[in-house]
Amino acid sequence: MVHPSPPQTPKTKPEWEDGVRLGSVPWIMIDKRKPPPPSLPPSEPGKKWRSKPKKENHINVKYATEELDYIRYHRVDRNTKWEDTTQLFNFQFPIPGLPRTMQGIQGGYYRQNNGQVPVTTSEGDLSFLPNGHVCPSRTKVREQKDKKLYGLAILFPERAMNYPWVDNETRQLATKLAKKRIIQREQAKRTAIFRGTWVDKTEDNSCACCFKEDRESSKRAVRTRHERGFFKQDNVVDVECGSSLEFRIACGLSK
Repeated sequence: MVHPSPPQTPKTKPEWEDGVRLGSVPWIMIDKRKPPPPSLPPSEPGKKWRSKPKKENHINVKYATEELDYIRYHRVDRNTKWEDTTQLFNFQFPIPGLPRTMQGIQGGYYRQNNGQVPVTTSEGDLSFLPNGHVCPSRTKVREQKDKKLYGLAILFPERAMNYPWVDNETRQLATKLAKKRIIQREQAKRTAIFRGTWVDKTEDNSCACCFKEDRESSKRAVRTRHERGFFKQDNVVDVECGSSLEFRIACGLSK
């Protein structure tokens, strides 16, 4: 008896061959490169690409009180241009290899005007807070109507009268005002004590008379004066308007 053979299933194409699924692209043929970046827009005609300028060396050293006074004296009392003030400053307070820039000197001057200078009247008298301390001025430079009231002799006569680089006329004015300030401060103190509002020192430096200078800046200023010979009267540079030929040549201001 012959048994019928089992039905045969129709032959199908193999799904895999040599480890690759048929009908697919082998992985070795796939381009894995990233798509190209979008093209940049065409540059405008006549427009050139410029590299960023290199930053100049920045001096992260605070200005000493005398240095700020020197800037104020030449800028306000002497009405000196910023370019010349910068040259005079670097001659007076040299830092080997790292001279101060005009932008840095301007920044120090503007910062001092924000709360570190006293409020004065048109006659040069001080204004005081209820606690007996000097009222600070926060008037921006562009808002200062009478520039003379913001000169060194008017704001800080006690210091101006002792600087060797201050001219005789300014020194005489400073000496006169310094004597008046002693009386004004004493009267303000007595009034505050009588009111019961006097304090020895403000905690938040909210006055213009308790400003504390950075210790390192103060030492550097004194050292510079010793090196320049300013403690010897014979070696004092003639800064009567900075008019001596030797002084102007040294500062590069002579024509």
